[in-house]
Amino acid sequence: MNFSHIFSSISELNLSSPLEYCNAARCVGYTKSLSLMAVNVMSIIINLVHIYVIRKRLPALRGKPYLSVLTIISLTDILFSAATLPMTSCHIREWINHKSEYPTLLLGVISITLENSVLCRFCALFLSSFDRYFAVCNPFFYCSNAVVRNIGKTAIVIDILLWLVLALKGLLTLPDMCISAVIGPTRLDNIRGAATTTAVMVVFSACTSLLLLQVWLEIRRIQQRAPINGDSHLKSSAYYVIAIFAVFVVVLVIPNIVGTCTYVIYKANDPSTPISDAFLWSILISHTIYGIANVVMYGLTSDGYRQVVSGMFSLSFRRGARASTSSSNPVNSPPRTSLSAENTN
Repeated sequence: MNFSHIFSSISELNLSSPLEYCNAARCVGYTKSLSLMAVNVMSIIINLVHIYVIRKRLPALRGKPYLSVLTIISLTDILFSAATLPMTSCHIREWINHKSEYPTLLLGVISITLENSVLCRFCALFLSSFDRYFAVCNPFFYCSNAVVRNIGKTAIVIDILLWLVLALKGLLTLPDMCISAVIGPTRLDNIRGAATTTAVMVVFSACTSLLLLQVWLEIRRIQQRAPINGDSHLKSSAYYVIAIFAVFVVVLVIPNIVGTCTYVIYKANDPSTPISDAFLWSILISHTIYGIANVVMYGLTSDGYRQVVSGMFSLSFRRGARASTSSSNPVNSPPRTSLSAENTN
């Protein structure tokens, strides 16, 4: 590899010049972007509450590698939604492109963050299947495996490597970026990137499918023997990982593969055609809804989680009702202590 060529290409970047719009098109789709921004904000709030509940209100998960898996899944959902907000807002993109000091750099960082969050989502699903494979199929090896016990640190190392690779790729391709009328920063030569992302999806999906198939077969064998302590947690956690991966494949992987094939066949090198816009919108919407569906599916497969969440909301409702009742009482009404004192006398 010619590193001098890479460093010279990076040094020649003009990060303070605004990006041009692809085909001189301006921002469109305001209603779509507003609705998508609302769903992204909802996804961030729901996942933050989810992280708080599993880490602070579920003592059964404390100290277990599975807690790190659940946290990583929610953090990737938050990362994707946070990166999608400026990508889908015309006003934010216009401000960055014309008011900020380094518009090209900021838009490039947003684009890299979005790409990295998608790859981190694949990584999180693979690590979750890896964790459940050892927990269900090799329970004695589960506690002694260093990778499983430090699965959170493993995910951080993988994410850092992905960031470095994507950052280098992004710096080298910044001069070829433009702003799409619908979706924000994109690259003029995007076919190779879409094909590479699809190939990574297929490889990760195949490896995760093999692991979860073994988990499902072992769960079927567990159901045929006499139940022991811990079986219910193993089954619920395994069903949760299998469910979110199945939804991920149906809602995201298959449409991405079909969309990429259509994109390569019909789009050529134009990032602002209706086919490209529809493809990008569908991928963003499905990824955003998936971030909310993760939490919903965990609640459906975990009885203790549902009880904790319902208890939190019922307690908040009772406090609110009590506060409104006390504020509606007359100011000169006798206190409850005086009534009790009269009764005792």
